[in-house]
Amino acid sequence: MAELNLSNANPGDVVVPLADVLELLQTALNTAELQQLSTELIARRTTFVQAGDVITAELMNQVLADIGNLQARVADLENGIPSQEAPRIIFVNPNTGVRIGETLTVIGENLAPANLTSVRIGNRAITAFSGSSSGKTLAFAVPPMLGISQNGSDVLLTISNDFGSDDILVRVLPSLPQNLTANMVLTYVDFPQEELEPNTTYTVTLRLSAFTTLEADFAILPSLDGDAGWSVVVDGDDTITVPRSQQQPFITDIDLLVTTGASGSASLTVQVEAVEYPDQNRTSTGLPLAIGDTPEVNTDIALSAQNIPPGSFNTATSTFLVNQGQTVPFVLQFDIEFYPQETGESAADFAAKNTYVFDAPSITPTGPWSLTHQLPQTVVATPSMQLVSLSFQLTRGSGPITTSELRFQASRNDADQPPFELLYNLTNA
Repeated sequence: MAELNLSNANPGDVVVPLADVLELLQTALNTAELQQLSTELIARRTTFVQAGDVITAELMNQVLADIGNLQARVADLENGIPSQEAPRIIFVNPNTGVRIGETLTVIGENLAPANLTSVRIGNRAITAFSGSSSGKTLAFAVPPMLGISQNGSDVLLTISNDFGSDDILVRVLPSLPQNLTANMVLTYVDFPQEELEPNTTYTVTLRLSAFTTLEADFAILPSLDGDAGWSVVVDGDDTITVPRSQQQPFITDIDLLVTTGASGSASLTVQVEAVEYPDQNRTSTGLPLAIGDTPEVNTDIALSAQNIPPGSFNTATSTFLVNQGQTVPFVLQFDIEFYPQETGESAADFAAKNTYVFDAPSITPTGPWSLTHQLPQTVVATPSMQLVSLSFQLTRGSGPITTSELRFQASRNDADQPPFELLYNLTNA
């Protein structure tokens, strides 16, 4: 047995060096338990001491209590019994502010992910944790969230289990500027299959397929251009989170509720726009709607403009807004259907049915507008050629301003579907 070096302190106190105490406990505790006990004892000190300093009988009693508590907790862990106490948050790291996308580590007690029922920061639920998480630490990447100012915002972090919860304010900073590239396709997958009645609500569903270089929130912005009395709203959340793409695109359906007016017609379009990167956007093809008609769409081809600079496009009216002498770049993306070769079909017929014809874009009236492009007259769809992106530049010259219409039209050879059209208005910014 180790020899105790006793010292006198205040009258009635018996003090023993901490090193001697730990040496005496070596037969009762293993190395990990001794390290844990030492760490907790040092954490309880109000001030640090030097080698050879003594501890009071009061602290010795605390040591014995901690040993009992530690042994009970180790026994529970060995028997697979989770703690029956609420989570306790001591502090977070970093504690001066964490950026969106960076790792936040929570230090505390009862934080093992398997025993938690909910972890929320702001309005976002956290479900993925780093491998270093344990009962004492919980680490996760801070997800994108709305409302974070440039100087950062205080956001409530709440951790819960079956026995209670604890929370703490975390300073969240915006993510460092990064370049988001979003390659998106919007197609109609469900729409009314009967003649439209006046003053009636119908569901229209579009499917979004997206490849993105970053996780980002996207706003869903539907619009109807037509006669008075028609309206459209998103059925559900009007913001969706698109994760960073791996090998497969992110696919989700967007439901809209379209209410017809008393008469007339309207054209439905939907724009999906990155909240923090508004130049990354995608507008659907127009869906013509008219009282007494059954809606039709061209399912062979989808064509839309995207990556229009912020401030140069009005989503609600599908209008380019351009100042005199200004040039607005944008991208047209063509999503074309590939039809496999059938038994006995000749190579010429196979190629012909997969050939798409693009009419030259037109501006009416021409006015001061000009469009620079390299739009091919035909494109042949293949298994590896079903998505074609082409760059355009729209320029407003110095002539008298006119409000004009920019029209794109495309169709597939020998198809029995109506030609696909994409219309945009052009006007002064």
